[in-house]
Amino acid sequence: VFNVTLAWLLMELGIYETLERTLGLYSNIPVAWMGAIAADLAINKSFGLSPRHIEFKRAYLYDVNPVGVGGMLLASIAAIATYAGVFGAAYHGLAPFVALGVAFTTVPALAFLTKGRFYFVRPPSRQSTAGEAQEIQCCICEHHFEPEDMAQCPFYSGPICSLCCSLDVRCSDLCREGARLSEQWSNLLNFALPPLLARYLDRQLVKYLGLVLLCSCAAAMLLAIIYVHMASLTGTLQPAVASTLYNVFFVMVVVIAIVVWPFLLASESSRVARAETRQQTNMLMQEIEAHQQTDLELQKAKEAADAGSLAKSKYIQGISHELRTPLNAVLGYAQLLETNNAVAPHFKHSVRVIRRSADHLSSLVDGLLDISMIEAGRLQIFRDEVRLNDFLDQIVDMFSLQAKESGLDFIFAAPPNLPDAVYTDGKRLGQILINLLQNAIRSTKEGSVTLRISYASEVARFDIEDTGIGISSEDIERIFRPFERIETPSHPAKRGTGLGLTITRLLTEAMGGEITVRSTPGAGSCFSVRLMLASVPASRHMRNVTRTPVVGYEGSRKTILVVDDDPGHISFVNDALSSLGFTVLIAHTGMECLDKARRADPDAVLLDISMPGMDGWETARRLREAARRRIPIIIISADPRHESQRVLAAEDHDAYLMKPLRLSVLQETLKTLMDVKWIEQLPERPMPIDIVSGALTPEKIPSAFYLASLKHMGEIGHIRGILTKLDEIGAAEPDTAVTLGYLRRFAEDCDIEGYNKMIEALARDEV
Repeated sequence: VFNVTLAWLLMELGIYETLERTLGLYSNIPVAWMGAIAADLAINKSFGLSPRHIEFKRAYLYDVNPVGVGGMLLASIAAIATYAGVFGAAYHGLAPFVALGVAFTTVPALAFLTKGRFYFVRPPSRQSTAGEAQEIQCCICEHHFEPEDMAQCPFYSGPICSLCCSLDVRCSDLCREGARLSEQWSNLLNFALPPLLARYLDRQLVKYLGLVLLCSCAAAMLLAIIYVHMASLTGTLQPAVASTLYNVFFVMVVVIAIVVWPFLLASESSRVARAETRQQTNMLMQEIEAHQQTDLELQKAKEAADAGSLAKSKYIQGISHELRTPLNAVLGYAQLLETNNAVAPHFKHSVRVIRRSADHLSSLVDGLLDISMIEAGRLQIFRDEVRLNDFLDQIVDMFSLQAKESGLDFIFAAPPNLPDAVYTDGKRLGQILINLLQNAIRSTKEGSVTLRISYASEVARFDIEDTGIGISSEDIERIFRPFERIETPSHPAKRGTGLGLTITRLLTEAMGGEITVRSTPGAGSCFSVRLMLASVPASRHMRNVTRTPVVGYEGSRKTILVVDDDPGHISFVNDALSSLGFTVLIAHTGMECLDKARRADPDAVLLDISMPGMDGWETARRLREAARRRIPIIIISADPRHESQRVLAAEDHDAYLMKPLRLSVLQETLKTLMDVKWIEQLPERPMPIDIVSGALTPEKIPSAFYLASLKHMGEIGHIRGILTKLDEIGAAEPDTAVTLGYLRRFAEDCDIEGYNKMIEALARDEV
């Protein structure tokens, strides 16, 4: 009904015959198209001129295949020419057969000439094997499709459906390099024409002219159809119709020329914008990859640094153990000899030098170990009750003498609101203040060193101020680096390892505080440390380390079992405890310790950790299980790595001491755990017999002038001045060498009272 109605309408309008002729003319194009397809399927694929596989997805095809398009165009042109009577009116009806014949001839010929390379721009990737019905999700629209409808997109790095592939413009056909029509046109020009002419024809102006020509031809075809129709209706008005249509055509050409140019510019701008976007995206991706590579290298560098730090920490811990073991014997015997009244007075100074040198070496080992532990994040901060006033009195007593020896004034200022006791790590706090005060005294030649304390809201601030050489602004950060020592032409670097301030800052930060520096070169420096020191509500009993020499203890004789595989340590501890009246039993292994403990039932056990066979922790555990009563067990170790096991084995031991062993600490620990009462003796330096009896001849006593100077320095406690003056007197009055030797010993021992008594005795003899 629709076809009949349409035919009647065309007949009434009088254009049916015109459309019939026009459609008959162009109806040969579909015939040529179908002929080209049939020729490709029947001939090319049969003879291998084209791939066996038929692909319809745009992602794998050229925009123009010269085989199909070329065969169709040639067949269409030949059929249209035949229908139009170019070859004679007798062949008018053979136009469809000509289209098929030309298609079947030209398509195989073109396929042979192009070698079939324009069928696929890239090899198709199969998403699944034959027979599989598994659907694949599109990475753009996220819908599922059959594998035949999917293509692998390199731009999105995933499967993409045919619809999304056709609509997407951002990828700019990244997967079809050289397959776009413009690229094919450029390749054709470069192949068929000289390079100079090809570059000229590939310019933007040529593209514009070609597009205007194509649109003009379309307009001319449309106007030709109109002219044919109008000419059949008005035979006498054909010239007027032709003239009118010519005018319309030229007007349309002008309009087309105007419209096509902005369209071409917009297309070019869009292409340039997409190219710029791709370039920026590529640069961003390269930057991301560079950052990822940098991050990977940084991660590797961090792992290498961590491994190096771990190796360094293990090495430092191992070497500290090896140093502590012999140092324990050196320092131990130096302490024994220093407190032994049987040692000749003129050897006391040598023993004191040995003891101080061992203390210094021990502090160096502790400093290196502290840095290693802080860097590894394994430093333990304890929360102990510290009696603040007693703690500060010890610090002040220690450094007031050092300041006097250096000819400096030591000023201590504390507010009245200081709590009696605070919660903190007394060892670490003392280490911080000692390092800062030592540096202040070393860097000050004249003037004073001040320790000022303020306390508010349970936050304490310690200001250590000096009038020394000061620090320049560019050196403030350097002084906190390990092994850095500031040196200027007028003030050479002092002795030391350069670890004091490094350890101080690390300890301050580990305790949750902060340290700041204010300094003016030539005028002095001020180091400020802020720490949280929570006050203790009710002060409890707090033990004080024994300072006076101990010669024994009250009560019945007690037995101590010493377990260690180091003969030097055993010998030192045996001498130290035997001199106090203890019965000392010795064991070298854990099994020997258990056997002697079972037979002798000692009152305390001093136990080493690193021993052959059974270690100290296992020995302590077995002692606890086998003992009839709770025996105090004191762990003594030279290896700081064992400190982490203290918490795990807290029930198996009562105290933990580090080598080198301090006699005062050991005595205080035994006093607390064994409940013994020490017998203390305050040794008095005997006055030389010749001075007491007044038998010194005048030539052996310094002159009155020198005695007055020595007396004045003794009254103010100027130790360094006394030693310097004694050297001066020895050079001026050589006969007084014996007397000066006694005075020197008093000064070096910081025994100001004994020194002043001897000066008074010498003054009486002089008179």
